[in-house]
Amino acid sequence: MKIIRLLVAALLPLVTSGNAPAEPKPLPWLVAQSRTPSCELDNRRVPSGTRICNDRSVWECGSSGNWVNTGQAC
Repeated sequence: MKIIRLLVAALLPLVTSGNAPAEPKPLPWLVAQSRTPSCELDNRRVPSGTRICNDRSVWECGSSGNWVNTGQAC
């Protein structure tokens, strides 16, 4: 009976390690701190890629966080 218990105890870590995830999941508060570029529009922040029409031209919020004139008419 002791031999069976020792065998089970020795094999248990091998069985449970197969159920472990391949990569650890990021902690929730680390994900929340990721910063994406944004631009200011009417006292609020809009994400990068947002397009607006201003002075008959299309302006886009660039990846640097600044408004960029695309040169397209609107």
